[in-house]
Amino acid sequence: TMLSLIFIGIDIWENNQAKYNQPQEDQLLIQVAQTLKNRLKRPTDLLARYENNIFGIILPNTDSQGLARLMEVLFGQIKHFQEHNFIKFRLGGVSRIPSRAIASEILIDVGLEALEKAKNHQVNPLFLDSEEMDFN
Repeated sequence: TMLSLIFIGIDIWENNQAKYNQPQEDQLLIQVAQTLKNRLKRPTDLLARYENNIFGIILPNTDSQGLARLMEVLFGQIKHFQEHNFIKFRLGGVSRIPSRAIASEILIDVGLEALEKAKNHQVNPLFLDSEEMDFN
C-alpha cells in the first residue's frame, strides 16, 4: 500500500516581514494549519509543523493520483491567504510503497526536494514526485 507525504512551504515576502511581528506571524501559521487540518478527513492523516514555515502531512494508503487531488484541494483552500498577507505557498508531494529497505529519511528527502522544485517553478506552486516504485 502507498504512503504519501506533502510538504507545504510558506514564504513571507521579505519586504513585508516588517508588517508582522512574531505573534502575528504565528497566528497566521495557526490559521493556515487549521485550514489544512480541516481538509484532512481520515483519522490516519497527520498534519505537523516540520520546521519554521514548513508543514508536513503524512497520508497512509494514498496513491499518487489521490495525492495530486489532495494537493490541489489543499492549495485551493489556503491560496486566499496569499491575497491579503503577502505570502506564497508551495506544495511538494511524494508517493511511495514503503518497505524495510527504505528509510523514512529518504521519503522525507524526496518530499523536500519536491517542495524545492515547486519553490523554483515560477508558475506552478505544486510539484509531485510521482515515481511510484517499490523499494523492496
